[in-house]
Amino acid sequence: MIKIGDIVKLLDATPGDHRSLGTVMRCNVYESSSYAQEPVIEVAWSSLAVGWVLESRLEVVCEAR
Repeated sequence: MIKIGDIVKLLDATPGDHRSLGTVMRCNVYESSSYAQEPVIEVAWSSLAVGWVLESRLEVVCEAR
């Protein structure tokens, strides 16, 4: 389970994607008919961008203590 402070990477990043590594800022739940309460994670990326990503698209690189 991903938690605040974890360092994550985007599993399906395309070449040139600025979201290589980031720090988890917040966790929430996205509710829609197609995803039925999929966890979403707000990430502060190393490129200084901040955005929400489905948890299933992320991999933890380093866990927060």
